[in-house]
Amino acid sequence: MKKYKKNKFFQFLFPFLFIIGIVLIFFGFRDRKIVNLKYKEDNKINYNVYLKPNSFFETPYLGENETYIASLIDYIDIHFHYGIKYDKKFSGNYKYKFVALVSANKKDANGHYWQREYSLTEFKNFDAVNQDFIAIDDNVKVNYGTYNDILNQFRKEYDLTTQGELKVIMKVSSNFQFTEVKEPVVDDSELNLSIPLLEQALELSINKDVSNERDVVSFVESDNSIIYIFFKIFGTLCIIFSIAGFVIATKRAREFRKNNLYTLKLDKILKNYDSIIANVKKLPNINDFKKIEISSFEELLDVYSEVRMPINCYQGRYEALFVIINNETAWVYKLKRSDLSEKSDDYEED
Repeated sequence: MKKYKKNKFFQFLFPFLFIIGIVLIFFGFRDRKIVNLKYKEDNKINYNVYLKPNSFFETPYLGENETYIASLIDYIDIHFHYGIKYDKKFSGNYKYKFVALVSANKKDANGHYWQREYSLTEFKNFDAVNQDFIAIDDNVKVNYGTYNDILNQFRKEYDLTTQGELKVIMKVSSNFQFTEVKEPVVDDSELNLSIPLLEQALELSINKDVSNERDVVSFVESDNSIIYIFFKIFGTLCIIFSIAGFVIATKRAREFRKNNLYTLKLDKILKNYDSIIANVKKLPNINDFKKIEISSFEELLDVYSEVRMPINCYQGRYEALFVIINNETAWVYKLKRSDLSEKSDDYEED
């Protein structure tokens, strides 16, 4: 019986072990971490407007934030500074080029009639090795008259009322690999200077579009910490062990029940009705009594409820006799080992 109870305990234990295994595997596959990549941009644009030969201006160029006569502009010398600093080291490559974007914009509405991009330079490529920042400083000279003539020709040919704009753009592309980030970090940035066109002999102003910002880019990466590997391995072992153990324990319980139905049922009766059963070593002689055989212990309990006499129990090797004696009548229930088989429903497990 001790082995049987121990086996039943394991039958209840293994499902809990299975649940623990599932929980461990669940946490094991939550092997993700957030990698925050902080960066700060430092961008600047400076320019000088060079003038055509004239008898009015003594200097060859004018500086920033002045008023310019469009018909006197020869070219614009623009200095771009692009800088970006990360809080982690990286390696990779980056490149940049200058383009001119000419637009014939609608005068009283958003959008444009025509737009075209012209390359001012080819891409310049650079490598970065184990560093945390890049800085680009370069100049480009833009012939104002060339793009002004292109837009004038467009306006005359189609007889449109339009506003002209020339944007000088520095395009920067980078592809960096950070130690803590699995995939390469690709970034495209632009700095641009906006110059009005089609303003013959009138005032014009130059606008700069330069971003200087701090920001954080977040990535979800695999975390190969030993604790997650432990959760996966130990959780898998718990599941395998619990399934195998439950199958073995269940099989043993069935085998034990098959071979010990008589003992199990007898022990259950004695345990549950100990207060009304008297175990005797020898039954009294009931040959002179009116003997009534009962087919089940439950019916014997009904008799007990009526007569309120103790139930005498005598245990033999192959059967147990339960007897109630009252006056000249004896009620007898026999629990026989031979009557119990594997498919017997007489025994109901607790």
